[in-house]
Amino acid sequence: MSTRTFDELLAKIQDKLVHCSLRRVPIPPIERLMVTLRYKNNACAETGMVMGARSTGVTV
Repeated sequence: MSTRTFDELLAKIQDKLVHCSLRRVPIPPIERLMVTLRYKNNACAETGMVMGARSTGVTV
């Protein structure tokens, strides 16, 4: 994902990523989005590995 695309996505959903907390400093929206995208990317990669392994008979 390009920096420009990331910034556009963040601008669209930033308000939904803001959280308030009285106990601790909340995670900024930019970091919440980065973690979410990284998690989704890793989950998709692992799913692809498992599906590929099933079709070839190899176990992961």
